[in-house]
Amino acid sequence: MDYEGRITRIADTERLGQAVRELRRSQKMTQAELAAAAGAPRGRISEIESEGKGGTSVATVLAVLSALGYEIDLCPAPPTGDLAAYAESFAGP
Repeated sequence: MDYEGRITRIADTERLGQAVRELRRSQKMTQAELAAAAGAPRGRISEIESEGKGGTSVATVLAVLSALGYEIDLCPAPPTGDLAAYAESFAGP
């Protein structure tokens, strides 16, 4: 899946793990390469990608996302559950 320019809802560790795996693969990176770029052990990347299993710290998750060129933006959950409509509400003029 291509995440370029898209908002993706991540509400649990399973979805976070899937997103990290898909982003890493889309950038043709190995787990070892991502781990080196994030300053984390390769096993941590595996734990994150395995639906968040393990005791991975928030700092490590943020470093991994940064190494992939992504960051976290906090916003309220869409009241209707319609992510597409909610995302459009953020579009500029």
